[in-house]
Amino acid sequence: MVFCGHCQDDCPYVKDPDNGIICCGICGKVLDPNIYDDGPSFVKDSSGQSRLRGSIIKAIEDGCSISRERTEAKGRDEIWQIVHGLHVSGGDDIICTAHNFYKLALDNSFTKGRQTSHVAAACLYIACRRGEKPYLLIDFSDYLHISVYVLGAVFLQLCQVLLLGEHPIVQKLVDPSLFIHRFTERKLTYMCVLIYKIQKTSSYIRIH
Repeated sequence: MVFCGHCQDDCPYVKDPDNGIICCGICGKVLDPNIYDDGPSFVKDSSGQSRLRGSIIKAIEDGCSISRERTEAKGRDEIWQIVHGLHVSGGDDIICTAHNFYKLALDNSFTKGRQTSHVAAACLYIACRRGEKPYLLIDFSDYLHISVYVLGAVFLQLCQVLLLGEHPIVQKLVDPSLFIHRFTERKLTYMCVLIYKIQKTSSYIRIH
């Protein structure tokens, strides 16, 4: 566990074994902005003697490769489409949170062999649970026209990779009160349409 200034809590961390980047496992914030060489290096000083020297290989600000940037952009586009397709509230905040999870998935090579839309939906679902949004996994699977079991498997595997198995995001039961407003609004809309049709039919009967 490490303390994350963004989450203001002790959080699990994710370390990329390839380049040593350490990120918060909840929000994706980079906790160590520099990547250091894990192994020792030796240089000769002015007297010709060898001495140990540590060196910074590169900084995270050096940027990602073009391929990485394209992959990140593709994931963000998928998240944006799902957010607007399901009318998820939160705007850029919920998109950024989900995208941070997506970038962590990339860091762990989780996207290899999986469809971008499936990973994006799983990341967005985690973000929705974190923000207590009234959405179920089946809402995302219906939108993508895939089995909820397929998306559920991706979600659970992603939680394992991001060390979220014991986190309240996964363990805590969804509060049913979150869905009251959503489903009552649907019911009211249905009733209004029904009343309109009844009134229209009644008017037609009177005329004829």
